[in-house]
Amino acid sequence: MKAEIITYETKGMSNSKRSIISKTIFGYIDRTKGSQYTYQRKGILGSMLYLIITKKTVIVISADATKIKKAIKDCGATVKSWKIDIKEKEMKKRCG
Repeated sequence: MKAEIITYETKGMSNSKRSIISKTIFGYIDRTKGSQYTYQRKGILGSMLYLIITKKTVIVISADATKIKKAIKDCGATVKSWKIDIKEKEMKKRCG
C-alpha cells in the first residue's frame, strides 16, 4: 500500500506551539471539574491507519498525508515527507 513518512521540526517554537501541534495530531485527554470527568479528544490520526515511529515522525496512508501536513504547516512547523510502500498489516488504527 502507498504510504508516506511524515516528520516535522519545531526548532525555535515555544512549548505551547509544540503542544498544540502534538494535540492536533495525536489527540489528548481533557480533564474537567478537578479531574472528576475525563474526555478523550481525538486528533487527526483518530480515524486513520498509522504507525508512530518517534514523537515527531509518523507513517500514514498517502491519501491522508495531505491533511496531516497541512495541519502541521498551519501551526508553523517545518514538514518533510517521503513516499514509501508498506504492508497494510504493519499499520494500525487508533482505537476509541
